[in-house]
This record gives sequence, C-alpha cells and structure tokens, in this order.
Amino acid sequence: MLALSDYYREKGNQAKAIELYDQFLNDFDRMIQADSSLVDAKIFQVTEEKIKQLEKERALKDELITKKNKFNYVLIGSVILMLILLGLIAKALFSIKKRIKKLRCNRCEEK
Repeated sequence: MLALSDYYREKGNQAKAIELYDQFLNDFDRMIQADSSLVDAKIFQVTEEKIKQLEKERALKDELITKKNKFNYVLIGSVILMLILLGLIAKALFSIKKRIKKLRCNRCEEK
C-alpha cells in the first residue's frame, strides 16, 4: 500500500493516494480479524462482549449508587424531622407539667 501510495504521489495524483489510504483504513478491522496470526477473531469477539458486559454492569452500579444515595438522604431527612418533632413534644410536655404544678399549688393555697 505504501509503495502504491508513493507511486501515485510521484505521478501527481494526490487524490488517488488519499483514496488508497481511506480504503486501507476502512478494510483494516476486517483484515485483522481475517488474519488469525495477528488476532484470533473468536478472542476478539469474546473480549468485546466482556467489555460491553462490564460497561453495562458499571452503569447499573452507578444507578444503584444514585438510588442508594437518594434513599439515604430521605432517611436522614426523616430522622431530622422526627428529632425536631420529638423536641417539640418534649417541650410541650414540660410546659404542661409546669402548668399542672401551678394549678395544684394554686388549689392547695385556696384550701
């Protein structure tokens, strides 16, 4: 291919040389798969399938992590809300106890 390309360049036919390179690059994958001495086609296909499977697994893992993070944020928010409500309930309970004590003391003084 290089010799043919040099020949076309010497003759001044740049377009034909570029076309030759394009044709070579388009056929390159097919030639490599056809030549068992370079790469066994079966190994190449298995490797490609493994890569695709790993990419799918990675996408699923990322999706699970995102869902888990959202769930954790909801749980943390719920815990904070429950603590706030518990604080309000405790505050109300203490204020009710104080009022009850005042009422009992007021009844004791009236008698």
